[in-house]
Amino acid sequence: MPDLISIGLGGGTIIRIKDNGEFTVGPDSVGYRLPEKSLIFGGDTLTTTDVAVALGKVELGDVSKVAHLDRELLNKVYM
Repeated sequence: MPDLISIGLGGGTIIRIKDNGEFTVGPDSVGYRLPEKSLIFGGDTLTTTDVAVALGKVELGDVSKVAHLDRELLNKVYM
């Protein structure tokens, strides 16, 4: 039997970055509040959508609001 692990992941999934560079992905989400909570829309919560926008994978919101984020770390989150 293969070992399967399922995760729920959407655009509002919250990313938390620790001072030491480690990060967690979810399991919580801003959900329907993405347009008010996500960084690219002027909010205060880093989401998977912010990561995708910062890396140029998605054109949405204001990319300048995520320009300060470390691209190397974002690539690790994206993987």
